[in-house]
Amino acid sequence: MHARITWGRVKPDHWEAFEEAYRRELLAAGRPDGMRGRLLVRDTEDRDSGGTVSLWDSEADLREYEQGELRARILPRLEQHFAGEFHTHCCEVRHLGLLD
Repeated sequence: MHARITWGRVKPDHWEAFEEAYRRELLAAGRPDGMRGRLLVRDTEDRDSGGTVSLWDSEADLREYEQGELRARILPRLEQHFAGEFHTHCCEVRHLGLLD
């Protein structure tokens, strides 16, 4: 299993608009092949920063999403809320604890 972790900042006071666009565009588009789940997280101290964590069956599935049509189509609709750079890391999951 692999994880894709993205962290960054949105423009001041844009979080709610960003989250609405995220829900409307990304979540409504459905789950890409190989994706196990996705989290949207917001920093509790810096309300204009946060990120996503997505879990993937394989690195190939993750890379296919990164290079695919879905991300290319939706990313420009989210970027209008970004303030500076978002950092993304692709990781191998070494341990998965219980989620429920």
